[in-house]
Amino acid sequence: MSATPSFTSTPRIGSALISAASTNLATPTAVAVFTAAAGGSRIHRIDICAQTTTTAGLIHLFWYDGSNYRIWKSIDVDAITLAAGTPPFQATLLFPEGIPVPGTTGFTALYAATHVAEAFVVTAYGGDL
Repeated sequence: MSATPSFTSTPRIGSALISAASTNLATPTAVAVFTAAAGGSRIHRIDICAQTTTTAGLIHLFWYDGSNYRIWKSIDVDAITLAAGTPPFQATLLFPEGIPVPGTTGFTALYAATHVAEAFVVTAYGGDL
């Protein structure tokens, strides 16, 4: 039996600004970053970039099915004081094979939240199937 690979046909970017402190992982104050198309999508890369000085904390990524959040990943945030010549906190997650995001069943959207009330832009790069 041979498998047929599934490639994205339409590139797409989803992005969100998160800034409200959210420590509850079951019912977070999270913001939609990337919602799958009806036929499904894939995410290949996620970038996180702070908009302000940061203190030590976390960025949480969740899968959402329309009514329930499920924690997927937590990314450590370093304490960085912005100044001339000092870049803000940044992190990149790469998924060369692509993370499948079903469009009609199961978890259909990627959401993000910050542990500390600081502003971050979370951007997901992928495409629709």
